[in-house]
Amino acid sequence: MDNVQEKIINSAEFQDFLSFAKQNKIENKEGQPYILLEGFLHVSRFVLLNTYLGILANKQGYNVAFIAGSDGNTQCNIAYKALGAEPIYLSELQYKKSFIQKIISKLKRELRKSLLQKDLTNLLNFKEGTVNIGAYVYDTVIRVTPNVFTISQAQYQVVVEKLEQAVEVYYKYKSLLSAKNIKYIVLSHKFYINYGILGRVGIENGASILSIFGGLIKEIKDEDFYMESDTKVTPEILERLYQLPKETILNFISKRFSGEVLQHDVYYAYQTKREYEDTEVYLNLKLDKDKPIGLIMTHAFSDVPHCTGFSIYLDYYDWFVKTLELIKDIPQVQWLIKPHPASVLYEEVGVVEEVIKAFPHIQLVPNDIKPTSLFRISDAVVTVRGTAGAEALLFDNQIILAGASPYDSLGLTINCKNEQGYKSTLSQIQKKYKRTETELYKAQCALYWITSNASYSDDLIGSGMPPNLSNEVIFDTETNNYKQACHLLKMQDWQNHVFIKNINRIFLKNNSNSLSVFSPIA
Repeated sequence: MDNVQEKIINSAEFQDFLSFAKQNKIENKEGQPYILLEGFLHVSRFVLLNTYLGILANKQGYNVAFIAGSDGNTQCNIAYKALGAEPIYLSELQYKKSFIQKIISKLKRELRKSLLQKDLTNLLNFKEGTVNIGAYVYDTVIRVTPNVFTISQAQYQVVVEKLEQAVEVYYKYKSLLSAKNIKYIVLSHKFYINYGILGRVGIENGASILSIFGGLIKEIKDEDFYMESDTKVTPEILERLYQLPKETILNFISKRFSGEVLQHDVYYAYQTKREYEDTEVYLNLKLDKDKPIGLIMTHAFSDVPHCTGFSIYLDYYDWFVKTLELIKDIPQVQWLIKPHPASVLYEEVGVVEEVIKAFPHIQLVPNDIKPTSLFRISDAVVTVRGTAGAEALLFDNQIILAGASPYDSLGLTINCKNEQGYKSTLSQIQKKYKRTETELYKAQCALYWITSNASYSDDLIGSGMPPNLSNEVIFDTETNNYKQACHLLKMQDWQNHVFIKNINRIFLKNNSNSLSVFSPIA
């Protein structure tokens, strides 16, 4: 990967973009507030967008700085330096070591106590200031540690190392925010230790967070809004979606279900699978058409289970295992389970299959079946907050949620608040009924909003990475993104581009929790 990054940096396309950055070099002035660009994610889309943000913010009276892990030879470091942004390196930030060691010693004692009790779950309660650093440690541990899907599977020393890192990072960010008047922080992620804690410390110190998600920039000023999904479907968003041509919504959904949308989950769920006839599903799985069918759509277990706040269970793996236990006592429902389509990306292939060996009442669906083939015959879909639930709404399924979700405020889902209510809901699954046309279109708009932002592409910010992450594909995608952007930057007045205008709205109209969208609704 490092060799690929070096090739990208030395490419004519990246060097051409550096020329643009130098031509639009910003000028920092003493006394002006700062916008802080995050420089941890070294991909062209984020480099392009951050560069535009820096130029536009500087014109509105903001100094520009960027934070990176260290002074390495990366796309971010090189591009932002060419722009004239002030570099800040996490490895060089100062903090009071003696003070932090006392905090870490206390947390270690708590962890040891938990370990003796064979329970590390109280890690989620660890806080510094208003920031729940334990959640970021939890999600980082299960993401970076092979074969660890829930915190109780992690080794004590691994958790301690990440906890020490989180405490250190928290106080480094506190020191930085105290030393500089930072008004905006741009983030590519709101989770994991380096990203998530930066955003939370920023809010703690009065900064606004500009959270980037594909074709969406969300401005965040408070903790509750920070913990909400960036693609949360609100009444305001629905009203804006209703103003779009209906064909735009329906055509996108059609492309998604046929696997034509460039997005990893779509590729693994639809492009590489096949459609089954309803009769084929019934025969293959020996299902009774007269009995209700419950479909459990699992999550990628290590994919930030604490990204949007509330969940009945500790994490996705904990939810999965305990759901299997609960439904042992619900024989009147025919239970099917489908592993997450992108489990291969998280090195989780075979985990679901191994766990359900102890639960003979569960049927694993065929590996090559499209989710839509299952949604047509199922009556209820069970998930914590997965996109599969939003998809299944279009097929009249009852959607049972065990946590906060981007689509839980539509009035179309069953939002369980505790395990007792969750079990009761599972036990009451009935045959599905047809939704009204109004409900259906609301669900279609919601699915469009939740999923189209992730796959948004534009010549000015480029396209996302294809599912095939070979070195050749990475190089071609990244250099093509720089090539297309530079072509547009040279051929027209780029500052009149639709999403550049929307970015400017952030700095010209400082509305609380405003939403600035490139596309699909500007």
